[in-house]
Amino acid sequence: MALIDFLTGGNKLDGDSNGSMFARLKDAAGNGIGKLHRALIPATQEALMVAVKNDQMAVMQRGDRKGNQIIGNYIPELQENFEGATVNVQKWSPAAATFVAAQTTLAGYNFNSTNLTTVSAYAILQSQRLFSKIPRVPLQIKWRKRHSMVSGAIADFGFGVPATTTLIVPNGTMFRLTNSGVVQGVITYNSVEIAIGNVISQVASNGNTIGGNLNMSASYYTSNYFVYDLIIDDDNAVFTIQDTQTGEMIGILSLPVPVAYQKMWGATALPCYDRIFNNTAPASAPVYLLTEMQVLSTDWNLSPDMSQIAASLNLSAGRQPFTGAQNENHANSAAPASATLSNTAAGYTTLGGKFQFVAVAGAETDYALFGFTVPAGSRFLCEGVHIELYNTVVAVATTPTIFEWAMGFNSSAVSLATANIIRRQIGCQNFQVGAGVGASATPLDVLFGTPEVVESGRFVHVILKMPVGTATATEIFRGQVLVRGRFI
Repeated sequence: MALIDFLTGGNKLDGDSNGSMFARLKDAAGNGIGKLHRALIPATQEALMVAVKNDQMAVMQRGDRKGNQIIGNYIPELQENFEGATVNVQKWSPAAATFVAAQTTLAGYNFNSTNLTTVSAYAILQSQRLFSKIPRVPLQIKWRKRHSMVSGAIADFGFGVPATTTLIVPNGTMFRLTNSGVVQGVITYNSVEIAIGNVISQVASNGNTIGGNLNMSASYYTSNYFVYDLIIDDDNAVFTIQDTQTGEMIGILSLPVPVAYQKMWGATALPCYDRIFNNTAPASAPVYLLTEMQVLSTDWNLSPDMSQIAASLNLSAGRQPFTGAQNENHANSAAPASATLSNTAAGYTTLGGKFQFVAVAGAETDYALFGFTVPAGSRFLCEGVHIELYNTVVAVATTPTIFEWAMGFNSSAVSLATANIIRRQIGCQNFQVGAGVGASATPLDVLFGTPEVVESGRFVHVILKMPVGTATATEIFRGQVLVRGRFI
């Protein structure tokens, strides 16, 4: 083995018998570091740790107890951009007293839109979905928000079920914004705060010092938006705050679960929430805006497909993706209104559902039985359609009735005469002369091998043509259309 002297004298760089150099790690005493599997590293021993850069912060890479590198594998559980003026009732259960919450695409969710200072006023936005803290599966929430806390006002956000203006949330993990501007991390268990700490400042600016308690009362903090992250692991919760203007991580806190407590939560599953309330009458109105948020679970050894992810994010075809309103034409305990068949206007503006219409004379006219507008800000992935049809009131007379079905995609207007519409054939049904009341046509069920995408603001059409038929004022054809797919 050859040894190469350094100019400093006495130090050697090892080389093997082939003349290749290599580095050998040493501990502080000059001893070689052991390579035993799962060996503990003594306090006096040194080792190389691997870190990655996230924004301007170094984060150590993680591994499990079998020596595997953990790759994260994020799975989205809940996502909200607050599109439009209506809260998505399939995702959220809002509650307020005195405070008036309002939602807009530009401003997000404003918890105190009318700038009130009334004592005991509150506004809460709580998810309908509950989230379980499963061992070895961290949960993460990311929020983007702006706030101006004033004396008398308190805000908190995280996992838990808050009760109006009661400060302590019975079970959960949350950020707390105090009325003095100090930011805290809190863990509660069975209505006891088992861990609480102030978020530590990582910056020396806007009234803060590195290592001190982060205070966000300066005008810089009350005028800008910041990104909050809460990551809950098995035994600790990590709280971070990022300044989106500079990319700096301005505040960090890690709270361990005390050894005297059974686990992170005294509940099997909890919703996520956001709350502000006035515990006394503030001199000026608190400002509290939430513009977007997301809940993720990590470290799953799973690969959900698009339909499973869409279901998790409330993006099924059955509901409007931003408001959660029902998309199909289906009123409770009522027959559908009879459609006026037209080539240029939709008989129904819903994404399928129940239909009925009066028998018309045979013609080569395409009717826009359904014409649904994809909500602005989303896209619709259509995977197929199911159609059922039956006769009512009187028997089919004079001539058979033939129904040719098709679908139209991505039209820029509701009119079927629009040049950019894409049509796909679904199939045909028919009723022979004499088909009685209650006679049913053979159902049509079509799956597209390659789904059709309809862009934001464009139309999904269900198209019907009846080349053979007799106009009969007393004869009504009725049925239902199920459009398969999801929003993306």
